[in-house]
Amino acid sequence: MQHFLLQTEIYFDYSSPKTLRLKLSGDWLISSELPSVDEITSQLLSHFDTEQITFDASGVNKWDSGLVSFLLELTKE
Repeated sequence: MQHFLLQTEIYFDYSSPKTLRLKLSGDWLISSELPSVDEITSQLLSHFDTEQITFDASGVNKWDSGLVSFLLELTKE
């Protein structure tokens, strides 16, 4: 039985006023190449009126401490 990793992705959704919805998909594993928090920081700087960030993780296939580390790093920004 083979196991294939799905690419880790983030989609930026601004469909709600003053809200950035981060849609996460793929395998968020510490052994995977995870996105940089700088991508989100850059989005926030270009949308200065953002007051809230929400998450949609329904597209996440697998996760481990890699996802938790990413979210903790995001809270530091």
